[in-house]
Amino acid sequence: MKNIKLQPLQRQAIEIIREYPEITIHDFSRRIEKNYQHAASLMSFARKQLGKPAREWPNKVDKTMALIQLGMNVKGQPFRDRLQVKACRASELRHLAKKRLDNGQSPSEDAISWAISSKSESPEKQANSKPDPKPKSRNSTPAVTAEKMTSGAMSVQSVQRQPRDSQDLIRSSGLDPEEWIIASQTVNVWEMGAKHPETGEILVEPLYQTKVRLEPIGGTEGIVQAMNDLIKDLRSAAPSLPVVNYTRISEGHMVEISIPDLHLGKFATELETGENYNPEIAMRLFMEAIQDLIGQARAAYPIERIIFPIGNDFLTADTMGNTTSRGTAQDVSGNFQEHFRQGIDLLRKAVETLRTVAPVDVVIVPGNHDSVASFALGQLLGALYEDCSEVTIHQQSDQARKYINYGSVLLGFAHGHLERAQNLPMLMAVEAAEQWGKARHREIHVGHLHHTRDTHYMGSNEVNGVIVRIIPSLSAADRWHADKGYRSQRAALAFVYHKAEGQRAIFRHAILDRLKINVAKIA
Repeated sequence: MKNIKLQPLQRQAIEIIREYPEITIHDFSRRIEKNYQHAASLMSFARKQLGKPAREWPNKVDKTMALIQLGMNVKGQPFRDRLQVKACRASELRHLAKKRLDNGQSPSEDAISWAISSKSESPEKQANSKPDPKPKSRNSTPAVTAEKMTSGAMSVQSVQRQPRDSQDLIRSSGLDPEEWIIASQTVNVWEMGAKHPETGEILVEPLYQTKVRLEPIGGTEGIVQAMNDLIKDLRSAAPSLPVVNYTRISEGHMVEISIPDLHLGKFATELETGENYNPEIAMRLFMEAIQDLIGQARAAYPIERIIFPIGNDFLTADTMGNTTSRGTAQDVSGNFQEHFRQGIDLLRKAVETLRTVAPVDVVIVPGNHDSVASFALGQLLGALYEDCSEVTIHQQSDQARKYINYGSVLLGFAHGHLERAQNLPMLMAVEAAEQWGKARHREIHVGHLHHTRDTHYMGSNEVNGVIVRIIPSLSAADRWHADKGYRSQRAALAFVYHKAEGQRAIFRHAILDRLKINVAKIA
C-alpha cells in the first residue's frame, strides 16, 4: 500500500474491503453509511490501495447483457440473487443492458462465461426460468424513454397515437412492473396535422404523451416484506364474515357512494381557519355521510349494487415524514402510522355498513396526497375480503383512471390532478373502448378541487356525450388553503343509476356549520 495520509473514511473503506473482498456496493454503502455515488468512489480507492482492480470485471451491466443475449431469466428474485442486487438496481441494470444491446454492443466473453457457469452452479434457481423474447427493433415500437430522478424514482414516457397502458409502458422501458409502484401518471393530448400525399387534404389526428412517475417498491428497506407478511397474516387470521341474504329485486338500481378528499390526518383549528378538523372529526363525518347517503338511496330505490370509490386523498399524508406523495409537508395531528391504522379500520367499518344493503364494488383511485397509501389500503382490503363474495376489491389495474359498467351505464373515476378535464372523455373512449361502445350513459367522477361542478361534453349526438362531474369534499380547509381563500361547500354525494335509463337521482349530505371568523370591532 502506498504511504499516503488517509482520511478516516478511506481507512474505513480499506478495512471493509480487506475483510470482505467480494462485498457488493449495496452492502458496502450500508456499512460505510454513504450514498452509492460516494460509496463507489471510496470502494474504488480502497480496492486500488489493496492492489485489486478498481471495478469488478465483468461488471453487472455486462453480465446482464450476457444473460439477455443467452435468453436466461433476468426477472424477479432469481436475477437479483444471481447479481446480488436489490430491486431498484436490478431494474436499472436491465434498462442499461437492453439499451446497449439495441445500440449494437455485445457482452464480453468473460460475461458470457460467467453467465454459463452461474447457470450450471445453481440449476434449482433456473428450473422455472423462461427465455426472454428477442429485443424488438427500434422501428417496431414507439420510442419509450426512461430517466432516473435524483430521489431514486424513475420517469418513463412515450408519445404515440394511442395512450399507453402503464404496465406495458414500464415493460417497454426495460423495467419490471413488479418492482415499481406508480406514484403518478399523466396523459397529455394534442393534435398533429399532416398533408395527404395524394389528395393534399390536411389530416388531423391526436397524439398522446403518456408519462409515468415510478417509485421503487424496494426503495425502503424491509417495507415490501413487511407488507407481504402483514397481508399473509390477515389472510390467515381474518375472521369468516357472515353471508348476507339479500332480498330478490326484479328491477334494481346501482348506487355510488362518493366521498373523495377526506384527508384523514389533517389538522385545522377554529382560531386559524374558522373550522376545527382532526382525525376524530373526519372519521365521524365519514360514517355519518355513509349512513345518511345509503339511507336516502334505500328509501327511494331498490338497490342491487353499490360502488364505493376509495383513495382519492383519503389520507392527507403518504410518508413517515407527514408529507404528500411528492414531499409537500402537511398540517397533521398525530403520525402517518396512526392515520393509516385509523384509515383501514374506518374503511372496513364503511364496507361492513354498505354490504348489509347490497354487494359492494370497492374501486381504488390514487390521489396526489396518498398514491402509495391508496395502493396499500387496497391490498389490505383485498386480503381482508378475499373470501367474501359480497365485496369485490378492484385492484387488478394500477392505472390512474378506473372504469365500471352497469347495464348501459359506464362510469369513470379519476382523482383529477393528472389530466385535464377536457381530455377525460377521449381517454375514456380509448381506455374503455369495449364498454364505451355498449354504453348509452357515460360519466366521469373526479375529486381534488373540493367543490361541485358538472361539465357536459357532447358528441355528434346526445348519446355520444360524457358528463364530467367534480365531487365535493367533507374536509375543512387547512391553514394554507384558508389563507389563500379556497373555500367551498363541504358535502358528499350519492348517485343512483338504472341499468337502461341511466342516472335517476343525486343525493347530498352537506356540512352546514358556519365558519367562525372573528371580526374586529372598531369603535
